[in-house]
Amino acid sequence: MKIKRIVIGVLMIALAVLGLLEVSGILEPLQSTVGEMSFVNVIAAVILLALIIDSLVKLNICSVVFLLACLFMVVERNIAYMCGLESENIINNWALLVFTAIICIGLKLIFPNRKRHGAFAIGHRGSGNVGFASISGENTLGSYTEYIDCALFTKKHIENTLGQTIIRFENISEYQTGGTLSLENNLGHMIIHVPSEWNCSVSMENNLGSINNKCSRNATGDTLYLKGENNLGAIDILPV
Repeated sequence: MKIKRIVIGVLMIALAVLGLLEVSGILEPLQSTVGEMSFVNVIAAVILLALIIDSLVKLNICSVVFLLACLFMVVERNIAYMCGLESENIINNWALLVFTAIICIGLKLIFPNRKRHGAFAIGHRGSGNVGFASISGENTLGSYTEYIDCALFTKKHIENTLGQTIIRFENISEYQTGGTLSLENNLGHMIIHVPSEWNCSVSMENNLGSINNKCSRNATGDTLYLKGENNLGAIDILPV
């Protein structure tokens, strides 16, 4: 997490410097070479590059492929300008996303899930799909529901990137207090449904995002620990 704080700190400084250069007009000669690029596009491109580097470090190839596709869509007009193309739309965005998804499916078949964060991903159960309880879960550019079996739950890591992940608990009566849910949310939305009789202890790094904890304190209830980081995303912790 220390490395991520450094990366985000450098990212914020870089964006501030780019903003100053844009306002001062120093970037105008560069725009004559790569074409006009709004400050919003620059911010999006820098954020995507940071996420790509983070995914490469974690060897998350599918995330890298999708993020590269998103980066291409952000700078597509500039690539067309530099290549001297008449049309700014090099590839249809929907076609790009569809073929990117096919590439990711192929990569998943070639490189199945491996150990991540010290635990092997056994599987997960999404909405309408039956599977196994997992030690680690991952969602990229999609939407799914992760069900956690309290009879087996002691520690679990869930990562969400550019998608929506909903977390629910099952077999609540079997829960042994003190379970830890480690979360990493990048530019996405996570919703955690926590039993209302539990205590929810939240200790998360929040980097330019929002964490909304609506769980009330219950002195006699079991405790759930939420740790990890939220980067430019939203996390809602709701009692049920």
